[in-house]
Amino acid sequence: MGFDISAFNKAKMEHATATVDVPKLQQFFGEAEAKWVVRGMTHTELCRMRETKQNDKLLDTAIAAVAGNEEDKQKLIKEIVGDVDGVHESTRRSIEQLVMCSVEPKIDRQVAVRLSQFYPAEFQTLSDKIFELSQDGPVVAKKKPLRSTTQ
Repeated sequence: MGFDISAFNKAKMEHATATVDVPKLQQFFGEAEAKWVVRGMTHTELCRMRETKQNDKLLDTAIAAVAGNEEDKQKLIKEIVGDVDGVHESTRRSIEQLVMCSVEPKIDRQVAVRLSQFYPAEFQTLSDKIFELSQDGPVVAKKKPLRSTTQ
């Protein structure tokens, strides 16, 4: 049997999610358990993640255009959008991935950068889980069997 387009279009799909234990981050979770929820990426997010090198060039151009030679402005802009100087490209990709796919807690780029700098093992574990979920595909809701109303 071929691909059932009708069934595909009718299927209720949602991103697969996973809860990852991050015990080394317990002090930042207060009384709650140190658990981080991530989800798989969409193709658009995957492409965005892969564009980090191009975005770095655009950022450098924008900083040069806006900041001129004023070091303070450059520092401020890099603080807002994230300083990528000296950060490996694969790390920058994982930063983008984590910002887009972190469900709980929802984080911004600055948090992802700090996580990569100070908790590299946890950062990598979360990144690997997102990639794994993206490869596994969505969760497809199963049809519930019809119940007989006759007794």
